[in-house]
Amino acid sequence: MRKRTLLILVALLAISVGMLQLFGDPQSDEDLIRATINRVAEAAERADINAAIEPFAITYEDGDGMDRRGVYGLMWSQFKKRGPIRIYMSAIDVQVEGLEGTARFDAALMEGASDRPLSLPVNADLLTFEVGLSKQTGDWLIVHHTRRPALDLSAP
Repeated sequence: MRKRTLLILVALLAISVGMLQLFGDPQSDEDLIRATINRVAEAAERADINAAIEPFAITYEDGDGMDRRGVYGLMWSQFKKRGPIRIYMSAIDVQVEGLEGTARFDAALMEGASDRPLSLPVNADLLTFEVGLSKQTGDWLIVHHTRRPALDLSAP
């Protein structure tokens, strides 16, 4: 009798865990923002301009006055000239206030496809990004961003 009771309890526990995974809490806004940033990075690594630009809002405009079409043109120019890039990112720090969010992270960007060995010299940048996002029609879209060198190499 004890063996049967134990089997029933284990079966109920397994069913409960499965139900939680199926019907558990949806991803948090922070997780969805991280996923948006990662989608852009993964598309850039493949030099897939359409997938990389997809999470940019139609109303996107950065501090330099570049709009969504300008970002598309910049990506097109870079990918046609250099091809895919490798991207190594730090953890993404996310803050959300209502329908607005900010993601901050560092990223190393290097020329060359990730399935090929690095060749020397390596053309690379280490940048700090701050990305502003807005929740529109249920999706987190990029509305602006800034980037700057992550290291100040001009110091004596």
